[in-house]
Amino acid sequence: RGFAAGSNLGLRFLMECAKPEFFLLLNPDAVLARGSVAAFKERLADKKAGLCGATVLRWSPPHEVQAFGGARLRPMSLLGDNLGAGRALCDAPHKTEVERRLSYPLGAAMAFRRDYLENVGFLDERYFLYYEEADWARAGALFFRPVWAPGAVVYHQHGAAAGSRQRDGERSPSADYHMARSRILYAVKWRPLLAPLLIAAGLVQALRRLMRGHLGQARAVLLGCIPGVPKPRF
Repeated sequence: RGFAAGSNLGLRFLMECAKPEFFLLLNPDAVLARGSVAAFKERLADKKAGLCGATVLRWSPPHEVQAFGGARLRPMSLLGDNLGAGRALCDAPHKTEVERRLSYPLGAAMAFRRDYLENVGFLDERYFLYYEEADWARAGALFFRPVWAPGAVVYHQHGAAAGSRQRDGERSPSADYHMARSRILYAVKWRPLLAPLLIAAGLVQALRRLMRGHLGQARAVLLGCIPGVPKPRF
């Protein structure tokens, strides 16, 4: 049923049975460094803090930064740029600089308080994969702002949980499909005037995949751009 639905299943169970003050969503392909939980809790002491991102490092040495906190969403293309991607951990900028540009945390590891669920609600289950954390952060913008806990360090085997590792510079067909579909779903929900442009951009992307001989990826992007098409088999 996807990342959002699976996460909601656990969150609803915890809300009904335990009602903890703090929550942490952690991918199964990610590992927390010592002290990370304490760093999350310290940052979330700020009552204006909403979803809290981690310092996400790549799994393999030399453990380059995948993101300081999360990503910035480009206003026109609605593509996410991971903040600090490819840099070394020792090059981390100041927290305020990161949070000024932060649109949403990476879903690999994000923490939040109970009042985020109480005010914003659960993840939108229409997203199967990708954009669910961007959507959730946007939904909470009236009440909270996304933040970064620099001391919360996470080692992430990027794409392993979703089976979306890149091959020969291209995402898998399944990842291509969900990336295209979720971007348009986000646009329809939050930036409806952009949706037709993004559908056109997706069709161009599919054509480029086709011209490179990547038929599976081209089909996946094309189907992802057509609203209402059932999820294909890959």
